[in-house]
Amino acid sequence: MRPQEVFKSKTKSVPITIEKKEIDSEGKETITQINWTVKPLSARLMVQNYSHFVNLEKIEKSPERDQAKILEGLIPLIDVVLPFCCVDPKLVMEGETNEKQIHIDDLDIEALMNLFTKIFEISGLGKKADDKIENLEIPPSLTQ
Repeated sequence: MRPQEVFKSKTKSVPITIEKKEIDSEGKETITQINWTVKPLSARLMVQNYSHFVNLEKIEKSPERDQAKILEGLIPLIDVVLPFCCVDPKLVMEGETNEKQIHIDDLDIEALMNLFTKIFEISGLGKKADDKIENLEIPPSLTQ
């Protein structure tokens, strides 16, 4: 088998939907579905940011009362992961939000965390992947 046949789909973009909840002045909740196209984390990106991923594991095991510490630990990963993985619209660190791109600082915390979580899920990382491995639903591999 040729390497191109094995590795070509590892970073294929996929559509995802995140939900944004808003409460109007009358207390009525509305949920807006927002469509994105994202690609999974690459192995190269994970290796380049290995220390941040190790910190993320430590943060996940810390008590819930350490929420501020948890969010601070996510900043370096968010700054790398979201611009790399968000394909459409593109998420940028510089430039104005327009039809083709969104400045990362224009996202609210809910959207930011939802995107981050979805990208980890499609990359085969996070709680769901850990549960599958623990339950032996899928065999462990280097890509998880």
